[in-house]
This record gives sequence, structure tokens and C-alpha cells, in this order.
Amino acid sequence: MLLDCGATSLTALKACRLDPGELRAVFVSHLHADHFGGLPFLILDGQFTRRTRPLTVAGPPGTGRRLHDSMELAFPGSAGADRRFPVDVVELDPGTTSDVAGVTVTTFAADHPSGAPPLSLRLTV
Repeated sequence: MLLDCGATSLTALKACRLDPGELRAVFVSHLHADHFGGLPFLILDGQFTRRTRPLTVAGPPGTGRRLHDSMELAFPGSAGADRRFPVDVVELDPGTTSDVAGVTVTTFAADHPSGAPPLSLRLTV
């Protein structure tokens, strides 16, 4: 799993010799680019490296729309492209506990304006 996915996350994973294709889930605390902006790169890397494992993206309400818009902004036409693997978006409401990709995630409201309700996350594996 990955907690937040900024623009340099894919490069950092590869520099550490970690295979991004092994990620099952990305948990996003809020929708600022330094916490979210690397998702289009991660998803497209999976497409071109023949990823087949599903990827779950879990974040605050609005995550699905922001991911779609970010994909289109960075790579026009990519949001609706057929992929070799499913990308499932789970939107987490503040004050809830959910099971996401085998991880128990408890959310708390945070005070950090970001265009969607920001979250503090407790991940239990």
C-alpha cells in the first residue's frame, strides 16, 4: 500500500527498487497535488508495464472526480481508455471505518482546505 501519491512517488518507488505493480491500494488523505498528483503517472505506468493486479484508490469524497479530471488534464483521453487492470475508487467519509484492500482504514476530519473534505487516516494492517 501507499499513503498519498505525490508527483514524485513513482520515481521514488523505482529508485528504491520497489515494483509499483505490486501496490494493491493507494490511500489519499486530501486532494492537493503533492498528495494526489502522482496517481495519473502510477496508473499509466501500470498500463505500459502490463500490470494486471487491480489498484484501489481510497480517499475523501470527490476523489473519483478529481482522479478523472487529473487524468484528462495530464493525458487527454486517458481517463476513459481501456486498461489492462481495474482501478477502483473508494470514497471515504470522515468519521468512518472501512475495510479497503485488506486494510482497515479509520478516517477523521482534518482542517486543511483542499477542495474536498481532508482526512486524517489511521491504517491498520
